[in-house]
Amino acid sequence: MIFKRFETGLLIWDTNFNDEKEVLGYKSYKATTIFNKKLYVAWYTKEIPISEGPYRFKGLPGLILELEDEKGYSTFKAVGIEKKKVEIKQLQKGIPISRELYLQKKRRV
Repeated sequence: MIFKRFETGLLIWDTNFNDEKEVLGYKSYKATTIFNKKLYVAWYTKEIPISEGPYRFKGLPGLILELEDEKGYSTFKAVGIEKKKVEIKQLQKGIPISRELYLQKKRRV
């Protein structure tokens, strides 16, 4: 049996489940974690490869679309995803450097 765990700060995710479901049209996978002594079940999609989620819940190999504690007291659900074209501007700070010079400086640290 393969047991995958993703650590993010205090959270350790268990993704050793075969459960899948569709959330907002995205194929989503089950993961669990313990936070503040409560078990949480998350549904995340690899189709959006952003390691984020609500509150402090992040660190999975995809965006968390649903999250709920085992008793249903705390529930987070994405209600929509809007795709936008946003221009990513090049950073203006810093100086151009070659890879070789970067690696030399890195070795000195």
